[in-house]
Amino acid sequence: MRTMFILRGAPGAGKSTLIRRHRLGDLAIGLDDFRRLYSTPFTDLDGEPTLSMAFGAERQVVSAFRAAVASRVRLGGTIVLDCTNPARKSYREFASLARRCGYRVYVIDVQGDLDDAELIERNETRRGTLGYVEPQVVADIAARVRAGAASVVEPVVGLEDVRRLNTIAETDAAEHYERLVIIGDVQSCAGALAKAKKHFGGWDPATLFVLVGDLFDRGPDAAGVMDLIVEDGRVPDNIVLVEGNHDEHLRMICSDVRGGSWPDTRESRRQILASGRRDGDIEALLARMVPMAGLRFAGEHILVTHAGLDPATIDRIAAEGEDGLLTWDLTEVPMLQLLLGSSARSTTFQGRSGYERAVEARLSHPRILQVHGHRNGARREEPGPALAAPNVYTLEHRVEHGGHLAVLQIDADGTRTLHAFTQDAPVLTGAAADPTSLVARMSAHPEVRVREVDGMPGVIACNFSRKAFVKGLWDQTSCKARGLFLRAADAEVVARGYDKFFNIGQSPGPAGLGEVVRAGAGRPLSVRRKWNGYLAIVSVVDGRLRVFSKSGVTAYSEHAESLLRAHLGDRADELAALIAAAGVSLTFEVISRRDPHIVDEGDDRVVLLDAIRNQEDMELVDDLRLRLAEDFGLVSPAVEVLSEAVDEADDDALAALAARARAAEERGEEGFVITYAGGAMTKYKTRAYGEVKAFRSQLARHLAGRPVRAAGPGSELMRACLDREAAEGPGFVKGFMVDGLVEPVVDIPALVAALRGGAQRQRS
Repeated sequence: MRTMFILRGAPGAGKSTLIRRHRLGDLAIGLDDFRRLYSTPFTDLDGEPTLSMAFGAERQVVSAFRAAVASRVRLGGTIVLDCTNPARKSYREFASLARRCGYRVYVIDVQGDLDDAELIERNETRRGTLGYVEPQVVADIAARVRAGAASVVEPVVGLEDVRRLNTIAETDAAEHYERLVIIGDVQSCAGALAKAKKHFGGWDPATLFVLVGDLFDRGPDAAGVMDLIVEDGRVPDNIVLVEGNHDEHLRMICSDVRGGSWPDTRESRRQILASGRRDGDIEALLARMVPMAGLRFAGEHILVTHAGLDPATIDRIAAEGEDGLLTWDLTEVPMLQLLLGSSARSTTFQGRSGYERAVEARLSHPRILQVHGHRNGARREEPGPALAAPNVYTLEHRVEHGGHLAVLQIDADGTRTLHAFTQDAPVLTGAAADPTSLVARMSAHPEVRVREVDGMPGVIACNFSRKAFVKGLWDQTSCKARGLFLRAADAEVVARGYDKFFNIGQSPGPAGLGEVVRAGAGRPLSVRRKWNGYLAIVSVVDGRLRVFSKSGVTAYSEHAESLLRAHLGDRADELAALIAAAGVSLTFEVISRRDPHIVDEGDDRVVLLDAIRNQEDMELVDDLRLRLAEDFGLVSPAVEVLSEAVDEADDDALAALAARARAAEERGEEGFVITYAGGAMTKYKTRAYGEVKAFRSQLARHLAGRPVRAAGPGSELMRACLDREAAEGPGFVKGFMVDGLVEPVVDIPALVAALRGGAQRQRS
């Protein structure tokens, strides 16, 4: 459970003794633990044992200690900080990180009223051991502890309070409520949640509502979910919000705690902020969340967690009081276990949860009715029944993927009823209602996500699902859903980007350059440089120049629009008239110092990539692209025609492609786009680009406190980065942070340059 206890006291105060007495050794962490790891036993002139560290090792000790504490904080377990901590500045860094991660922070003054003489006498009992400290050192630290007491602002408790403060008491819900309703993972599906709310007569005050977590992410309307739950600036008292792993992601992002990329979570935050709310509103909602809910209702003990606990854990942490109600001691249950669920040993050590169907049966407890979300069988399988095992309800039914929002109703007489509420697609009218229309096909496709664009009523954004991307679930429809914008009323394409196309070697793309040549026999073969930025799509909608990112109107599209309008000046309306008359969208690669990628492409600018007809089938209008680039002074990549008509066994064409690949490697480019076989497109990515991209992924894992690979792509750069951190401290990478479009990000090109060139100067 998320609690941090900061011990204060000089050597001899009894910190270690009390930790052992209260059986908190596995939860304690201190600098001395790391000093021993970085030291070797040594004997001094008096024959006394001591420790010897290499010169400069103390800095490495401190760095390793900080990283370990940060990692523990992100796991969400109880932490006992076993250091002297004479003043608040000694632990302020850890307390601040803990609070941003949802922790409650307490101070335990172990030294108390002990005087120097008693502290030194206690310390003398350690003489002849590695724990012995010189008497003067004891006295100096004790004086600093006394002087620093005034700086402590956290609540002061005793070690005997640790378990009490980590204990949750069961609530007798039958005293106040006639009905209990437990709602599964909402996942930003406001439509489904609205149906559930309406079914139960709103947030009926005679009903206790418990939501199992994962309110946000993946679905279409995070802001709508928040609007349904937060009424008049507050969450109704009869709503209990159990925290899910996606809710934790949102806390990390809002608190600026680096823990992962989480694109779905960033989109949820963007939607909420776009609705007029602030990060403070999000944080207030998250502050209402609890790690679990223990309820007594209809004669049963009911445990609601996000992901489910095993019976052994339940028996270990649950105790029944004289009133028949349970107490739940979560001292040794980290949030990681509550968020991801009890798992097999093999997955637990990797910080993962198990999804095999057999897990559910193993969660069954004879005396506890357990209700959870998060998982329901293996990811590749369809969800199993809500009543997954005796006394186990699983309310994760993938509402965001075309399933339903599962809801369990328990009446006062013990009657249990399961409900299912679906997330409806946007209402289609007119020509769009025809099931053969493009809008209808996109809406019906299981791997396409459609949602209305913020601030543009009636305009729908279509994008393929993450599942399609990860599992390669591509067909003609899902490949088109990549920055495709349609009008719901008439199915008209109002803006579009590229159909999804693939890297060489990435299925279903060509396996190699030779396959490109064979597939393009008798047709032209051309290449052009691939710029390393992000994509912006420009079109005219309802007479107005509009700029989109692939998902709609975002901070990225707004930044792209500002760069484009700055370049165009008073000619923006002229460009709008030209592309409206031509019925096309323009695609741009946006280069920005606020969004550094892998390759340093220089100063902020927009690069005109293509003009694409606003129609279902992708058609490039290259003569218009060239004309607009010239007329408006836009940078646009030159097309290199390698062959006007490729022969099936054209060695010259293959040699030209190979030479272009070598040139891209030598120039340090991202790669190039190949057009072949009558308009088919594929991408060649350089090995250097792939190496740095893999390093970026490993760096994200490292900053999140997760282990990194010892070998493979990016590992050499990662080792160099770890070496620099060890030498210069954990702030080394922070020196390369820049103010990103949404949040601070690492300037990867600058960091890589420093690692490869040994540069000492960091970016500010």
